[in-house]
Amino acid sequence: MIWVLDCSFFAALFLPDEKSESVKTFFRNNSNQLNVPSLFWYEITNVLAISLNRKSLNESTALIIFNLIDKFDISTDTIDDISEMKEIFHLCGEYQLSSYDASYLELSIRKNASLASLDNNLNSAAKKLGINIYK
Repeated sequence: MIWVLDCSFFAALFLPDEKSESVKTFFRNNSNQLNVPSLFWYEITNVLAISLNRKSLNESTALIIFNLIDKFDISTDTIDDISEMKEIFHLCGEYQLSSYDASYLELSIRKNASLASLDNNLNSAAKKLGINIYK
């Protein structure tokens, strides 16, 4: 099965205050194709930087997490043309999403992929579009 992962879902693997047994089960049992928009890597880095600033993680733990992330086989998608940007813009307006969240939705549509997210608004939009979401 093809999946698009958003930052909230992936971050639940390693953030002390965001633990989710459901997310851990997904990755334990997953032999699926994992996809993310290029934005994902900036968001994950930002989550770790904020956690460091809040002192919920120290720098050595953050570096360990980066090394663990590197072990996942995740395909990064990039926007190739203006039509994809227009679709993201359309999804923002249609479902009241940020462009960041809409980028995950657009990728799910384009790849005909299921979505793994902990974001309620994003999951709601995906359901309305008939996109399978991880529960």
